[in-house]
Amino acid sequence: MGFLDKLYGIFADQFFGYQSVKTAKRILRPLKHALVGKNGIHLAMEIIAKDQHKQGKIMKTIVEVGGADGEFTFAYLKKFPAARVYFFEPQTSSFLAARKKLKRFGERVLFFKIGLFSRASEGRLNLHPNPDRSSLTMEQKIHIGQETIQLERLDAIAKQENIGRIDFMKIDVEGVQQEVIAGAQMMLRQTDYLLIEIWPTQNGDYSSDYLKTLSELDALGFRLMTVLEGYDFLMKRVEK
Repeated sequence: MGFLDKLYGIFADQFFGYQSVKTAKRILRPLKHALVGKNGIHLAMEIIAKDQHKQGKIMKTIVEVGGADGEFTFAYLKKFPAARVYFFEPQTSSFLAARKKLKRFGERVLFFKIGLFSRASEGRLNLHPNPDRSSLTMEQKIHIGQETIQLERLDAIAKQENIGRIDFMKIDVEGVQQEVIAGAQMMLRQTDYLLIEIWPTQNGDYSSDYLKTLSELDALGFRLMTVLEGYDFLMKRVEK
């Protein structure tokens, strides 16, 4: 990360509270991209858009697993005007913030206040002061309580909602990637592009969980396109 990139983050974090910091960054982002180039989800969208263009395709269906307060969803909907997003977020504060932020997009967003998992059940979400870091399984060094959430399998929701082929899926679930994958075997086989956060040391310094996750995705036909900042793996499914 370059000097200007760091300065951008510091400025936004220092002069705005948590609830408005993402709005501030969104306002500043065009300048940042002009100065230092795109990164993260914005670079991923550019890569996917170019690849789709080569194939004569357009973005129609996006599944956002762990949508937080809707900041990335906002970017998808602006970038891909023909897209519809299935938005999954179990944490009440983030879910309500997302509904407010994305209200302007109307029926282009379908909201589900549930967490995706390997089975239908209830879970206890460990709440973090930064809502984006709340987690089902990680023991937080800093936590502010728990919230009971509903868990479902993506494959079951997709059948219920008649979701067909998925152009792009993002999975950011703070340590339960394998459980989400286990409950989405059918729909992952119908997904073209996947952006998934895989933090190698999330479950301990010597954990090999990330290798298992990558192996499972490989078995489903996903091949690496690039690794972005924040341990985000951008992958494309290749028909065998």
